[in-house]
Amino acid sequence: METGKKIITLKRVVALLITVCVILFAAQNMNPVGISFIFFSVKIPLLFLILGLFVLGVLVGIILQKRKSSQSE
Repeated sequence: METGKKIITLKRVVALLITVCVILFAAQNMNPVGISFIFFSVKIPLLFLILGLFVLGVLVGIILQKRKSSQSE
């Protein structure tokens, strides 16, 4: 099997473990929290805040990685 064709890599295993840990942590935090930003305020479960920020961080990481790889070409 070629190196580029591997399905299970250390990077993917670590990413999966981190994702599972974040989901377990978020699932245990269901208390509502207040979020205030400039002119509005909202109360949401901490679960959604944790998961939303995690997804946002992953997306930013993917975008930066793609920009880095396109600049090196």
